[in-house]
Amino acid sequence: MYFETIIYFIIWSLSVIYSVHRFSTSSYNYFRYYNDEYDDFTQGISFLSKKRDKADLEWEAIMFLVKDYFPWLVIYVSVALATKYIKSLKLIENLDSWSLYGFGYAMGQFFHLKYVIQYGISTSIASFERINVPNLPRCIGRIHLYSDMWKYFDPGLYNFLIKNIYLPMTKFTQNKPIRSFFCFSFVYVWHGLETHIFIWTILNYFGLMCESVLWSKTDKIKKNGQEQNWKRRKDCFISAFLLAMSAISNFYFFAGYNVGNVFFRRLFADMFGNIVLIAALYCCCQVSTEIPTVPASQM
Repeated sequence: MYFETIIYFIIWSLSVIYSVHRFSTSSYNYFRYYNDEYDDFTQGISFLSKKRDKADLEWEAIMFLVKDYFPWLVIYVSVALATKYIKSLKLIENLDSWSLYGFGYAMGQFFHLKYVIQYGISTSIASFERINVPNLPRCIGRIHLYSDMWKYFDPGLYNFLIKNIYLPMTKFTQNKPIRSFFCFSFVYVWHGLETHIFIWTILNYFGLMCESVLWSKTDKIKKNGQEQNWKRRKDCFISAFLLAMSAISNFYFFAGYNVGNVFFRRLFADMFGNIVLIAALYCCCQVSTEIPTVPASQM
């Protein structure tokens, strides 16, 4: 399985790079011939964006920081510019499938980067005071299961839900789906009573229940090497579809109801693109399965 996993990793990496490149090119070309009749934009960084918004008052400050922190800040600025028009439906709806999925992947990585910085600053200060703090969010690029996403992206929230809702509910019921339902109900109320939050919560709950049914304890029977390899391929193939649903649910959460609908409708509009997508996600699941417990600091 070692060399097979390397092949999966290469295919998955090339798919991500190509899709993000297509999205970046689409955004670049959009402003290349943009008719700025209200003179709202001026010249931007040539290799990142043809235009920039004149209302960006922080532009000069960012340019000053780039000179001192260029290796890291340029990555942040690049992704920020790529997701600047996150709710521009006219632009998003006209993207081809590769560009659209690259846009979605960039949203996820930008979301992860934001929380690594926010949590990293606060947890670093707490660590200096010798306070035990949760681990930083694990990169979403190597998580393919709903259960792992909730467990490792925000360990603090996960521990809170387990300690204060899931375990105390055992006094009233031993039914795990019911206890999980109350946890997700709290998550919905906590993040805001809005339509796109509701869709995100429901899809996550449904995905988690699918995992519990597909991979129950009775499925963890020891098998020989060849049987285990084929079982892994089967599990990753099924996980690819769940990962696609997980991604779409997160797009509702990241960008709102209208943008989430664009991704949802694309599932039924581009059959060939979806086949390629599932193949790429299958490779992602294989890579994620190979490195499930490697700490981010050792990657």
